[in-house]
Order: sequence, then structure tokens, then C-alpha cells
Amino acid sequence: MVGQVIQSVGTEEQRRRYLPPLCSGEYAAGGFGLTEATAGSDPAGMRTTARLDGGHWLLNGHKIFISSGEFAGVFVVWAVTDREAPRGKGISTFLVEPGFPSFAVGKDEEKMGQIASATNELIMENCRVPRENLLGQLNDGYRIALSELAGGRIGIGSMALGIGLTVTNTKAVMEAIFGIKSAFARTPKYRVAKKGEKSVGAKKYRKRLLLAPWIEM
Repeated sequence: MVGQVIQSVGTEEQRRRYLPPLCSGEYAAGGFGLTEATAGSDPAGMRTTARLDGGHWLLNGHKIFISSGEFAGVFVVWAVTDREAPRGKGISTFLVEPGFPSFAVGKDEEKMGQIASATNELIMENCRVPRENLLGQLNDGYRIALSELAGGRIGIGSMALGIGLTVTNTKAVMEAIFGIKSAFARTPKYRVAKKGEKSVGAKKYRKRLLLAPWIEM
């Protein structure tokens, strides 16, 4: 998603600087810095701010649940640049490197699932970001975020379907590998999930997920 947003709205210089290391693996990952404690499903409620100070933007705020935060070579970060603008209209997007002054990545969160994926907090206290690292047009960040999230939902949908299918196969896996009966496989939740997996809706959803990347392109 990070490479996609840079490709979509970045300047030619920004593309040359950040896309090659993202694509080559020099950067192990990129970070999508949108979510906050008060702005999860509603990005318009974010409180991170950015103000221009000479040749730099000063960013202040915290982002949470940022995937691959501790491994990212560059972050796309959203911040409020016009507090007087109508809700969602005064937000801008920035390219932030982990080595910028007063930028820090917090600890990896402990999660129940997806433990192989690091999830971190981003901390910015007067983080100095070069003026030219504004990504896209000033105060156009909300639109950029929503358009990029649409593509990200393909991956989320795929993970949700995969997790669901794994759960429904628990009984077979336990019996095949360990030769024991799974207690979960005898519960009403399992029977409902198994029925859902065989439904016409689940089959149609799988087909849509396979087609979605091509539709996005």
C-alpha cells in the first residue's frame, strides 16, 4: 500500500527516491501511518498535526497499530494541516523516514493472531520533515487515504477468508496430525462456520477476491 500511494500521488523525485528501495527489498517494508486512538475507522477524527516551519513540517502526534513499523524504511503519515477546515478537509499526507529528528517507533504490540507481523506505535514530537516530503496536494490527505484503503481491503478480505477456512479445517487437521478429536470441532460455532464455508456466498466471495486485484489495476 505504501508503494502504491507513492506511485499514485508522489512527485517524480519522490518516486525515484522511495520506490526503488521498497521494490528491491532494501527497505524491508513500508509503514502506513493512518490509525490513531481516536481515528480508526474514521480517519477524519485524527489529532496528529503538522505545521510549516521554514523549510520543514513539524509533525506532532501518535499513530497506533502500524503494521511492520519497526522494519519500515519509509512511512506514509497523515496529519491535520488546517484545523479550521471542515471535518476531513484539512488533512495532508507526508513521507517520513525513521531517521528523521524526533521520530520514534514504539514496541511491538502483543496480539492474539498474526504474530509474525510487527505492529507498532509511531511517536512524533516536533518531528522535522522536509517541506518537499509533502505527498500529494496540501489538505488532500483524506481523499488519498480513502482511495488507498480501498485497495488494502483486498488483502484484509483474503486474510479473513483464509482464517475462516483454517478454522473450519481444524477437526481434519487435528485428526490427521495428532490422531485426536478437536473439542472446538464439536461446538456449535464450528458447525456454523463449516456450513458457511460450503455456502454459495463463500464461494462467490472467494471468486471476487481473486478478481479484485485485476479490477483495481
